[in-house]
Amino acid sequence: MKGNIIFTMDYYSLGISLGGKVSIVIAFSALLCLALVLFIFAVRQYLLRNKAEEEYAIAQMNYESSNMQLLASEEELNRQFLEIKEQKEKLKVSRERYKLAVEGAEVGIWDVDIAKGEVYISKKGKEIVGFENCNNSIITLEKIKDKIIKADRGEVTEKFYKHLQKESETFEVMCRIQVANEKYSWVNIRGRAMHDKDGNPIRIAGSLNNINKEKLTEARINKLAYYDSLTDLPNRAYFNQLMEEYIQIQQVEKFALFLIDIDNFKAINESLGHSYGDEIINNVAELLKVHLKENTELIRFGGDEFVFVVSHVTTNAELKAYAEQIIREFAEPFTYKEVSFSITLSMGISTYPFDGKQADELLKHADMALYDVKVNGKNGYKMFSFELDECFNKRLTLERDLRQAIIKEEFELYYQPKLDIKLGRVLGYEALIRWNHPQKGMIFPMDFIPFAEETGLIIPLGEWVICQSVRQLKEWHDQGHNELTIAINLSAKQFKDVHLIKLFKRISMDTDVDITKLELEITESTALYDMKFAIQVLKELKKLGLKLSLDDFGTGYSSLNYLTQLPIDHLKIDKSFINNTIEHKSGEEIIKSVISLAHACNLKVIAEGVETKKQLDFLREENCDMIQGYYISRPVPRHEALEFMQFEYTW
Repeated sequence: MKGNIIFTMDYYSLGISLGGKVSIVIAFSALLCLALVLFIFAVRQYLLRNKAEEEYAIAQMNYESSNMQLLASEEELNRQFLEIKEQKEKLKVSRERYKLAVEGAEVGIWDVDIAKGEVYISKKGKEIVGFENCNNSIITLEKIKDKIIKADRGEVTEKFYKHLQKESETFEVMCRIQVANEKYSWVNIRGRAMHDKDGNPIRIAGSLNNINKEKLTEARINKLAYYDSLTDLPNRAYFNQLMEEYIQIQQVEKFALFLIDIDNFKAINESLGHSYGDEIINNVAELLKVHLKENTELIRFGGDEFVFVVSHVTTNAELKAYAEQIIREFAEPFTYKEVSFSITLSMGISTYPFDGKQADELLKHADMALYDVKVNGKNGYKMFSFELDECFNKRLTLERDLRQAIIKEEFELYYQPKLDIKLGRVLGYEALIRWNHPQKGMIFPMDFIPFAEETGLIIPLGEWVICQSVRQLKEWHDQGHNELTIAINLSAKQFKDVHLIKLFKRISMDTDVDITKLELEITESTALYDMKFAIQVLKELKKLGLKLSLDDFGTGYSSLNYLTQLPIDHLKIDKSFINNTIEHKSGEEIIKSVISLAHACNLKVIAEGVETKKQLDFLREENCDMIQGYYISRPVPRHEALEFMQFEYTW
């Protein structure tokens, strides 16, 4: 710029020095150039100043922005610092809380470094597994394994390594750990493993807790569910599990069931009381326990039934010898509270797989064999055979037919005359049932009455007999035979039936029959089964006007002491007693005494089963009141019975 001005000034001086117009033009031109240069200079300076101002403003802005960014970064750093500090505090609290929780909880924590073989167990965990005093010593997997009792060691090891090999999602096992000499604790161990990218286990950690309380509770529940509270023997639920174990799981090749029943237990239990019954059950259980041996289980099945399960049996002869050994154990009488009584057992035996391949089938067949022992005198044993199965099927058929017969009224009453010896006239009849089977023809009572009693069908059958007898008595009375009586037999089950009294009350109210001409016969054994109950029922029947007879005298206790206690009208001497005693002088004296004592008690005496004139003459001479038997007549249908009313017998 300075050079341009000097050039212009020189150029101006040259114009002046030349003079004239030329000099004026040159000088003017020089001035214009100078003005232009100055203008350009001024403009340039202006532009430079503006640029500088703009750059300054930008710089100022950049400075302010940087300053603000620095301030923001400082605030962020402060925030992050506070956040980290807060997180550290929370982590510290969390660790303290975790530590307190671990130390205070019932659960122990464990951690195994697979690569290093190091084991960490929390303080509580050490207490649980019995490592309280191992603070300074190294705990290894081998040491823990040695703590597990041998019976559980295999299961724990198997499950542990299966989980490490990813064969299970978690590791979990219950086992017993030795904590002191001959003492162990039940422990539940849980854990989960970590694996590297190649699938190799690197760490496994988890928890363990003492479950002794749970196991004790489980044991109590198990005892309640599977053991009998009276005898402490396994019960039926246990038996069901045992059968499943033997048949489905272990697949035992051969075993036997001994179904055992105490003979006459119900009579003893009800006559002497339930405390006696419980004592008998306990004594029987203790005697049976004596015969427990290897591969044998004794189970109380319920009531007075027990079951021996004998596994790994070789021969039937071995089973029979075992049964005889048990029966001999009960040869001596029991004594309880100064009361002595005999106890015998009946046993039915079935074997797997010959007599059945399922538990219920084996039990059914053992029960069939037991039933056969019962009906053939008790106090013995029987091995099941398929002939028994055939007999059982016959019983099922009989029950079905009997039920149908009751519905269809296939029965008929026959009547056996009872002769008044002094008057020589028939004054009454005993009603005796017959079954007119549609295929088998006439069936006598001895072939179906015991079965009806056993199945409970005697109740509806007995009610039919009573109602038919009442109708027949009413018919004969309407024909003018007003003094005629009909005697009806009551079975033991009928006598105990709660509806018996109601039935006769209904008959008394709903019919105009002379109920005083109805006689009810109960056996001596029924009356003496429960004397208190018998007296109560007999008194109720007596109030209604019914006549009562004690039947089959001489077949049971044959004691005359109770005759004064029972409110009865007649005493019936059993035919077996008549047949076995009249032939001997000593027997005749017994019958004389019976008749004499009965008359002293205001009882009429009826002799059953009189078949000869000799028997009749003896009884007439001894003032027996009435006789009944084939010497007079067999039982006859109702239309034939009237004929005997026309006769008068003379001796």
